[in-house]
Amino acid sequence: VQSLSISDGIKRKIEWNTLKIRWGPDPLVSNDEVYVRQPRTVQQALQEQYKQLPNALGEQCAGKTTIGYRYWKGNDTGAILIFDKQGTIAGIQIAVTLICTDGRTLSQLEHEGTGTGLFLQNGTNPIIDSIEIPLWEDDIGKTKWVKGGCFKTMGDYIFLSLICVFVHHDHFKFKGQLSGFGWDIVANLNFSRRTERVLTSAISSFLIPVPTCIPKLNDELGGFTTQHLYFNTDPANLEC
Repeated sequence: VQSLSISDGIKRKIEWNTLKIRWGPDPLVSNDEVYVRQPRTVQQALQEQYKQLPNALGEQCAGKTTIGYRYWKGNDTGAILIFDKQGTIAGIQIAVTLICTDGRTLSQLEHEGTGTGLFLQNGTNPIIDSIEIPLWEDDIGKTKWVKGGCFKTMGDYIFLSLICVFVHHDHFKFKGQLSGFGWDIVANLNFSRRTERVLTSAISSFLIPVPTCIPKLNDELGGFTTQHLYFNTDPANLEC
């Protein structure tokens, strides 16, 4: 796929050709600290010492609060991967109905990419409480999502709301088309190497406007906790 700049005036096509976690200043650098590549099949996960998360379901795929087979590495709860019935990546604590009935083959993964849509589970039921996220920036205006700022090497930020009363916040990265997403947690957490700390000085780079309560709260907590996930890390897709 040819990389196009904004000035080309052409609707970009971004392939979801990867799944990487944790932001870094240079998207061309991928290692164990930044833009950490995640396995997209169970076979790859096992080769990289991931283990299936123990639960009361045994070999069952569908549970009351989650669906799919979950794998983690080093007991790290900050990056639990969900695979479907055929062992293909299906989400990270998100779910779609195909996970336990059909699943995707390796051929489909190679043809379709990391996924064909993005859903957030916003409740205890993985089917009823799943929210579908728009794939194109042009469709944001039809929803409650609002545009924030643009951070170089991250792209344009889209937030569900910019209010002071929240504990958990979701955001998405667009360059015309969805290229990644992330979590913002109002807490200073150190349980995983797959998360990042947000300094107060950086908040105005992506939150526009900055709610008046945020800088003070961020200072009191010693920094919020974030996690960034990418479907494509071509630098042209992460520019401002």
